[in-house]
Amino acid sequence: MRTPQQELDVPWSTGENYRRTLSQLIQGLIDGEEEFVKEMKEFMSHHLHHLDTSTRVPISIINQKETIFRNIKDIMALHERSILPCLSECSTDDDVAMRLVKHAVDFEKYLQYMVGQSQAEACVTDKTIQQYFKQNTETHPEHPETAVLDVITFLQRPVERIQTYQALLKELIKNKAKCAKSCLLLEDAFSMVSCLPWRSDNLHQVSLIENYPAPLTALGEPVRQVTHPS
Repeated sequence: MRTPQQELDVPWSTGENYRRTLSQLIQGLIDGEEEFVKEMKEFMSHHLHHLDTSTRVPISIINQKETIFRNIKDIMALHERSILPCLSECSTDDDVAMRLVKHAVDFEKYLQYMVGQSQAEACVTDKTIQQYFKQNTETHPEHPETAVLDVITFLQRPVERIQTYQALLKELIKNKAKCAKSCLLLEDAFSMVSCLPWRSDNLHQVSLIENYPAPLTALGEPVRQVTHPS
């Protein structure tokens, strides 16, 4: 096991490259988080506010609202109130890893969102729903230079954000490994975000079981089992 001093004893050029790349990756993460929150807030203040307050929304849209948007407000609140503020305080790769792992339970909200993704996208392909959102996808009157995301793009943004975390954590691990430094915290964070898509897929498969005589949550999450040919 390397001592803390040995971890610091890397060639100057390697250490300098490590620090420069680290700074760029963390700043890119923070900038991306700010942009993600900004886009989500703009869409929600436009479309979702209209759905919540207008008396002229078609009944077919109202009936599908929960299916389309699911718990998007919870996810938005997580990023705006927790993830963005804590990432903005990060100066090292381990800071990033620890902040993400700290919110592992909060990231469970993504499971509900991801499980319903295919059904939500199917709803949006309905011509009536498409036409409604198309009519409402326009610039803000108070900010004419700001275009509101179309609904399909919006629905994909949270899933893409998880993919961004995966890619960025992978780069942080590669960068740190070049200096022969411990990547355990980063690997924990990478594992946490990387398992969300397949966990949601497993839960979706459970939800497809028909005629199960009890709440499907009683089954828990399925465990992947590999069978070897005899």
